[in-house]
Amino acid sequence: MTAISELRIAPTHSTRLPAIVSGAILCVVVWLVAWAIWNGPAAQAALQQARSAEIADESTAICQKWGMLAGSAKHAECMADLNAVRRRHEERITQEIGIL
Repeated sequence: MTAISELRIAPTHSTRLPAIVSGAILCVVVWLVAWAIWNGPAAQAALQQARSAEIADESTAICQKWGMLAGSAKHAECMADLNAVRRRHEERITQEIGIL
């Protein structure tokens, strides 16, 4: 008869599992970094273009709301004024971030 201390129970999981998981995580991280390097500038340019279009649409809507039709001299002045306000606002934010 075999003593209980001599019985060996086989592990229920592979001892290679942590290495496999770590390798998979490393592969995903490397892939994400490579993707960001490869596609980052184009994605950022597309995002900036979409943001600029959205801002222009908002400005046009505001100017038209106040009776300045697109293409008129007043509309162009309104757009310029809104752009100046936005630029000053961004400068203030940049200065505040620089202080922090």
